[in-house]
Amino acid sequence: MKEKIIGMGLVMGLLAAGCREPWQRGVDESQGGGSASTSTSAETGRILVDVPGDGADTAVKRVAVWTEAGDVAIVNAGTGEVLSVAPGGGLGGDVDIAWDPWKSRLITFEGDPDAQWGEVASYPVEVVPGGVEIGSRKHEVWIDGIARLVASPFGPVILEESYGPRWRLVSPEGPTPSVAAPLPRSIATGPTPQGGFAIRALTYGFSDDAPEIWSAEVTPEGVETVGTPELTSVEEAVSPWAPVRWTPSEDGGYLARADSWNLGISSLDDEGVTTSTSAIVASVDRVEGLWDMGGPTLVALVRGSADVVIARFAPGGGVDCAATLDLPGDAKEAFSFFSRDVLVLSPDRLLVGTSAGVFAVSVPEGCPCVPVVEPGFQGDALRGPIAALVTLP
Repeated sequence: MKEKIIGMGLVMGLLAAGCREPWQRGVDESQGGGSASTSTSAETGRILVDVPGDGADTAVKRVAVWTEAGDVAIVNAGTGEVLSVAPGGGLGGDVDIAWDPWKSRLITFEGDPDAQWGEVASYPVEVVPGGVEIGSRKHEVWIDGIARLVASPFGPVILEESYGPRWRLVSPEGPTPSVAAPLPRSIATGPTPQGGFAIRALTYGFSDDAPEIWSAEVTPEGVETVGTPELTSVEEAVSPWAPVRWTPSEDGGYLARADSWNLGISSLDDEGVTTSTSAIVASVDRVEGLWDMGGPTLVALVRGSADVVIARFAPGGGVDCAATLDLPGDAKEAFSFFSRDVLVLSPDRLLVGTSAGVFAVSVPEGCPCVPVVEPGFQGDALRGPIAALVTLP
């Protein structure tokens, strides 16, 4: 029986048109060597960072992470070398990090250990001789509860769990009115043809009982509209305690969930109709995130006997081969929100954060697709979440 995600054609069309997170659009690799190039945003006049690295051949050259000590760092994506570091807020709880290419800054969230309150802050990033430098920390806004961040052309959008879940924009003039919206378990973002900025999120609704796709548009005035929930139909009920995850792709999208200790993956066409479903034997307890590496190859961050599952699809739509990777430490549980502990750097390389560090992982072409940890990557003192530093296209 065919499964269908109602209204998913809108979501898939958005992504197929290039409306993705800024890092998903890639960067100009024509610079070569270790030289730095800059461009200036016509909107903000700030320097935008494009610093090719000397490490692995990868589309993303610089990434932002947290350190084991609770600081914010920019590191070489090829080697893990720390290029610049700045103190965090020292709150000691949950954290997030996002890159704002429109204003060349890092945006961070830090919460207290009891998840009762937190702070959103920003750090300017400037090109300096020989590399980049993180500037002084600036307070943006206090919040109740915990949150995740999305950078937009109009300011950071805070996806917040406090007195009910809500989304709101922090514009240059200050926080705008929030709108009620469920917590996002998976997310995709990008510009709209009308000049706005769209957010599409897989949520479990306000009742936390069934997966839904929600949509919103961000404008200079705030998060203006949240669309009617588009119900996601899956073969079996999926609990938010072991949630389904979603990733869009240029051809449609994918869903992944833990299914009787297997990893169940469904591929979707551009109308949201399931074209194939595969079960990968991987001893999976929970799926924390799902990402499209292209090819098509998927990477899932999981909890169970392994931390990473790689699945490569055949031209007909089914899984051609799959492999798992058990890393030191444990994958962080992304219970209320989406995960940023995996960053796809290129079609054959990714970074993965666990409780024991950040690891560079290479994935060979073809089958078998057994992932390999790069031994020279200096990630022991680094921690996720992970954000890529790229310029606007």
